[in-house]
Amino acid sequence: MIMFNPQITAKSGEYETEEGCLSLAGVRKTKRYRKITVAYQDQAFHSRTGSFEGFTAQIIQYEIDHCDGILSDLRTKKQNPHSSPMRSFLKRCKR
Repeated sequence: MIMFNPQITAKSGEYETEEGCLSLAGVRKTKRYRKITVAYQDQAFHSRTGSFEGFTAQIIQYEIDHCDGILSDLRTKKQNPHSSPMRSFLKRCKR
């Protein structure tokens, strides 16, 4: 399934889980939702809405976080979701 510009429009059933990431060593605890509804555009850029649950919902939440520049360890530290880890990294590199 291809999703362009996905946005979670509804969520329920919060739970805590552990996730790993190829960008970070080890696994980290994070909060996810068992059921989500996502508004997105398909490969023809038609607006769509889909409901997902279980592991599929978890994967979608994980990937949306990555698209938003949020890594799982930042989510658990209650970072500002609008601050990008990549932006911070690039600022450090310019010094």
